[in-house]
Amino acid sequence: MSMSGQHNHDCAVAFCVDRKYFPFALFMIWQIAHLNPHRRFDFVIASQDDLALPDWARPYGIVLHRSGALPPEAEVARFFGSMAPLLRILLARELGDRYRRIIYMDSDMYVVGGDLGRLMDIDIGPHPLAAVLDCQFFLKAAPHPDEYRDAGIQALPYLNSGFLVIDTKAYRDQEVERRSFEVCTTYPANFKAGDQTLINLALQGKFAQLAPCWNWHLDAHLPRL
Repeated sequence: MSMSGQHNHDCAVAFCVDRKYFPFALFMIWQIAHLNPHRRFDFVIASQDDLALPDWARPYGIVLHRSGALPPEAEVARFFGSMAPLLRILLARELGDRYRRIIYMDSDMYVVGGDLGRLMDIDIGPHPLAAVLDCQFFLKAAPHPDEYRDAGIQALPYLNSGFLVIDTKAYRDQEVERRSFEVCTTYPANFKAGDQTLINLALQGKFAQLAPCWNWHLDAHLPRL
């Protein structure tokens, strides 16, 4: 595990990618930097692949973080052939001594606005992270997510893990990483959503809820909103 780049702040916006998604993470950083000219957070790209910043991206002070190994049991949660999405579960432990809060973002998002700096200071109570409810909660009156049903768990709030505001201390204190990977061997769940399945079965609804505008993933269903 190693890091290279500038460390200027106590908060970060982070991406977890493999080599294929590296260009998309760079594009998102370009968007965020232009929308947040006075940002008070670092940019981190975590990967298990060897990555090199292109010259145009160097002025953004991007930190390249070499993620550690995932536990063998995590293989069941491989997502579309990649283990990179699971690296977000490691961020608080691997970067928590440097950053008090981390906003994790999927690299396939398009950034249209929003002051991410505000989220670095919002109160999320005792929770280890904050997130937006998954889209099924906006399409059904009383959804019971498949993973909860398969595991014999009652209908509870279920987050979309594409945008996470992580309190690194609370996350570590509450052992979210350990609990997430334990799901791989303790629940007879389908792992169709990869890391999202693990995090939801670990937290079972105990997360702070963000407004949907921070992670709007309903364009196909509600294109006029």
